[in-house]
Amino acid sequence: MHNDKKSTNNYDAACLRVRCKNDAVEIKIGDEVFKCPGEGIHNVNLNSYEGSIKCPSFKDMCTEVMDKKCPMDCYGQGYCMANKTCQCLDGFTGADCNAGRVKENDPFVNDENDKKKKEKEEKEEEKEEEKEEEKEEDDNEDKEEEKEDEDEENEDEEDEDKENEDEEDKEEEEEKSEKAIKLEEKIKRVQGYLDFHKYHKKKSEYRVGKADLCIEFFPNKTWCTRSKSFNEGLIAKRSEYIQKFINRIANFENELETLLSERQKELREQHEEENSINRKIVLDEKHMELLESQQQKVNQRRDRIENIIVNLKSKELMVRSEKYKERIRQNIEKYEHIYEHKNRLLEMIEIEMEDLFGVGFVKSLEKI
Repeated sequence: MHNDKKSTNNYDAACLRVRCKNDAVEIKIGDEVFKCPGEGIHNVNLNSYEGSIKCPSFKDMCTEVMDKKCPMDCYGQGYCMANKTCQCLDGFTGADCNAGRVKENDPFVNDENDKKKKEKEEKEEEKEEEKEEEKEEDDNEDKEEEKEDEDEENEDEEDEDKENEDEEDKEEEEEKSEKAIKLEEKIKRVQGYLDFHKYHKKKSEYRVGKADLCIEFFPNKTWCTRSKSFNEGLIAKRSEYIQKFINRIANFENELETLLSERQKELREQHEEENSINRKIVLDEKHMELLESQQQKVNQRRDRIENIIVNLKSKELMVRSEKYKERIRQNIEKYEHIYEHKNRLLEMIEIEMEDLFGVGFVKSLEKI
């Protein structure tokens, strides 16, 4: 829209810059901003204009018109299409039809565009985290459960002529029965299922802690509560599986005990003690890999937030308008809050790492 001042009593066919802020429509007239009290004609008493102005509806302007705006309104050098992209006129190029030309430096315009850009980035980051969590949790889960069912169905149909393992352990006094060997194989297989669910339960417990911290810092973020609820459900499900497999192993062990000699029982007990230690080491190492991956991602996001804060503080020193300075300070405060959340999340990750491998492990890891 293009506008010229018609008189001191009204603005006729004027092209005025408009933005939506704090649930109100704001209009820039000259170097001043008029905040519309509501829809309709209102009196204006500014240094640059005195008279009346017709304000649009906040709902129509801010939820329909402004949401469909193109970047910088294509600088008036192109057409804004329905998909919010600019179709530039001849001689103009770029996403906003202003490539290679002087950029807009009016805070009234840039604030609105910066706000939308930041909101879009935050939403994309939230969606990325949510998808990442749900994808990791669902990967291979159905396949693993199908494999468990197939193995159970085929247990009694295995080839009875299967050759026994080479008997190289000279400490054994007697040869184990075929039934005892099959029971040991079943126990080993079920231990694998048990460890699978133990690992995924621990991963969900970490995510519940992460969600609790998110709720503490951002109580209005629905993603935080959804993540907590989702992972608490998974923990309950994993706990049921874990108990199921513990009971199954106990039943197999009781049956196996009746088939072994005293010497074989003694040797098996020693073997299972060593096996239990090795299984725990494998579980801890897998969880450590998850924590290290999370630590790297959080560090990268924290560094990005830190750069935003540094840039905003530099910008604050450059501008003269106190109102604009105040807006920048509010943004600085917001990103400092996000930065503190990332710090707390890193502390939580480091505590979990030290619980796994002892105090000082994280520092030694950083040196490497």
